[in-house]
Amino acid sequence: MTGSKSGARRRGARRATWTRSTTYASGAKKYYKRAERAAGVGARFAGLGLRATRLTAASSAGLYRAYDWARQNPKQAIVVTLSLAAGVRGGASFPGLDGFLLGGHPHWFTHSALPVWAVRKVGQKFDDYVRERERLVSAGELDEAERKRVEFERKMVRYVGAPLLGAFSCAAGVAIWAQILQPGPIVGAPVSWLLGGNPILDGVWLFANGVICFQQGYKFFMIALKDVEAAERIVREIRGLLPAGAPA
Repeated sequence: MTGSKSGARRRGARRATWTRSTTYASGAKKYYKRAERAAGVGARFAGLGLRATRLTAASSAGLYRAYDWARQNPKQAIVVTLSLAAGVRGGASFPGLDGFLLGGHPHWFTHSALPVWAVRKVGQKFDDYVRERERLVSAGELDEAERKRVEFERKMVRYVGAPLLGAFSCAAGVAIWAQILQPGPIVGAPVSWLLGGNPILDGVWLFANGVICFQQGYKFFMIALKDVEAAERIVREIRGLLPAGAPA
């Protein structure tokens, strides 16, 4: 009887020891997993901080170069400034023209990215045309008069068209977003039928189209800044800050 009790105690002690060791091993495993995750998060934040620092440095250098360029090219700087001002004024006013043009406010057409997208497509076609002409100039297939004409076209795109339409697109996006806070459903068939006067759906429509306007404005500005080293560097740093797969 005594031997059986002693054996039972030993078996119980072994089971308790095994249970404690298993518990400790499981706890240690969980701890190391948490430490590994924390280290991964820390590394990601450190990389994000480094990229943000590079972006700040690139932006500062870009602003300094822009200031230096404006000081050395006052006429072009004035043209770009006027183009930006006209674009902002036009983009901010465009959504409010629906009552006069379409007989209802807020009309889905002027409160959508469709006009901006259409202008962007036309602008891209013209930019492609100018680039093809520049290629012909580089290949020596155009005479001096045509070369000067191509240079003038490129300057008009870079200093007038792209800044004006980029500012127009971004200002229109802001005006569309501002409509979210205003009373009144989206009007105009067939979109008004789909939204049905639902304020949540109206807000989603306005927000999404505002985002698209900003995206198209960014593309216009990239036409003006294409082949500019400082601008391309800033774009690369911005892309580094975005999640994988997100376009800049």
